[in-house]
Amino acid sequence: MKGYRAQRAHRAFTLTELLVVVAVLAILGTMGSLGMSALTRQTAKQEAERAMHWLYSVLLRADRTGRKFSLRVEGETDLVVEWRGAPERLAASVGCSFKRRGRVVGEAGTFVTYSPVWGTFTPALTVQVGGPGGDVFFLILSGQGKVCISDSPPQD
Repeated sequence: MKGYRAQRAHRAFTLTELLVVVAVLAILGTMGSLGMSALTRQTAKQEAERAMHWLYSVLLRADRTGRKFSLRVEGETDLVVEWRGAPERLAASVGCSFKRRGRVVGEAGTFVTYSPVWGTFTPALTVQVGGPGGDVFFLILSGQGKVCISDSPPQD
């Protein structure tokens, strides 16, 4: 009988052991959520960079051919370039979105025009690029024809 009780007592976990396991799991969970937050922020930045590179290729074609184009945000999923009635789209990646930011005159589908002669956007445009975790970056098209991304919106 004495051997049975001694064997049974060694099979159970002590309260200290359980607390250590719970603490380790809590630390790992916190590190995992911080890692996911950084990953979603990185996804928003990557989406903004992808949109910027796409827009650079559109600008190069416009400058090479001398053709104007119009750019608009359609819904929250597409950037659309119109080349005299022939649309070209950049669809947002899964979980990401594009939103026009700032004061909008007229309808929600209003657009900006790029003039290759002057190298300008009329009017300037800021597109908010959202990531799956709620983080945002901004694609900024200045009136002088410059394109950049930022983690904060431009000041008016």
